[in-house]
Amino acid sequence: MKTISPPPAPAKLNDEVIRDYAYHLYEQNSCAPGHDLDNWLEATACLNANIPTNRSGTRLHWHVNGLETIHSAPYSSR
Repeated sequence: MKTISPPPAPAKLNDEVIRDYAYHLYEQNSCAPGHDLDNWLEATACLNANIPTNRSGTRLHWHVNGLETIHSAPYSSR
């Protein structure tokens, strides 16, 4: 019988880790101003879901109950 291991627990989040990921998202959005909170919240969700920055490149994902879901609409500025 094959045993399935649970996914690794996310690393402990701190402001510096979230800030670095949020800045990465900011740069992906061509440094568009006014999305600080959006980037911070998305960075937190990505980190909690163990999504590395190289998987956030398209910004075509969102999180539902800690799981990544791909969608087809690109990230748009407000």
